[in-house]
Amino acid sequence: MCQLCSKSFTALKQRHHCRACGRVVCRKCSSKKSNLAYDNNKPNRVCDKCSVILKKVDGKVVDQKVPQGVKLMNANDPSILSGYLQKSMDRGKTWNKRWFVITKEFAMYESKAHHVSF
Repeated sequence: MCQLCSKSFTALKQRHHCRACGRVVCRKCSSKKSNLAYDNNKPNRVCDKCSVILKKVDGKVVDQKVPQGVKLMNANDPSILSGYLQKSMDRGKTWNKRWFVITKEFAMYESKAHHVSF
């Protein structure tokens, strides 16, 4: 029986374990993944309750995975130029809207959207 919604498990309704708290839950109640520190920040299946806790602690996102050598920037950090541009990764077949920032040190950063960190 799922420890969150109390539905019974069957041959078709399989059980899953939350990798954060250990609860036995169904697929609907464990649809999220989160990077867990004990597993080298790899994405792991977590229950919906743990997902909410891991996403926000004191109103801040805490499970962001930042690759080595990448600098996190706030949207309010000073910059020379910033704005949306269209970028193609497949020689012009498809185009994606991306946010670019050029800092005072003439470093260019790219992200999927303009984010404001608090």
